[in-house]
Amino acid sequence: MTVSPATARDWLAYGTHKIDTRTVESYARTMRAAQWPAPGALGSIAAPITFHRGRLIDGHHRLAAVAYSGITLRLMVQGLTNGHYPL
Repeated sequence: MTVSPATARDWLAYGTHKIDTRTVESYARTMRAAQWPAPGALGSIAAPITFHRGRLIDGHHRLAAVAYSGITLRLMVQGLTNGHYPL
């Protein structure tokens, strides 16, 4: 799924995980350098951005890095449903 910085900011509102700034900055540098692995790429470190019952449960740092970097990326996303998140 294509995730823009605006979408990433919106989705972060559905999570409560503490964000580590150094991790976000590191991920954002990799994203800006076009070195972030594509979904499903061999050796990809990126697990899916995961929602459960309308809450963001995994992917906080990746979404924060997308928002911080200003880069739109394709990321794997699971658990989004019309009933739990306003698509």
